[in-house]
Amino acid sequence: MEKIDTTLPTRWRAAYKAALALLESDQPYSDPSDPVARARVQRARTDTRRWIRMQKLLAAAGGLSPVQRFFIDQIPDDWREIDLQRQRRLRTRRE
Repeated sequence: MEKIDTTLPTRWRAAYKAALALLESDQPYSDPSDPVARARVQRARTDTRRWIRMQKLLAAAGGLSPVQRFFIDQIPDDWREIDLQRQRRLRTRRE
């Protein structure tokens, strides 16, 4: 019986955790009081979304392990819906 390796590379695990943090983050896209922080947050979001997109392409092409594919499948594809959910959460907290 062939043994399947279920360990995930450390860098991949860290990038995945960053992706989840982005999805569940309530950080605003823009903070008018701090342009440097705003640019940093936007850059992090862009980089993370790019990483997720690349992982989804690799998963579709069969370039990821079954374990990595399982984790990537947990991340939704619809960014607009994710953004709307974040905005709704923020609105309910303010009210």
